[in-house]
Amino acid sequence: MCERKLTEVGGGFTHNQINISVQSF
Repeated sequence: MCERKLTEVGGGFTHNQINISVQSF
């Protein structure tokens, strides 16, 4: 369960970083 949550959180952070990068571009 913990591993699954970490993966979900990591995926969310990655998506946020991509969105920020696109906006910065």
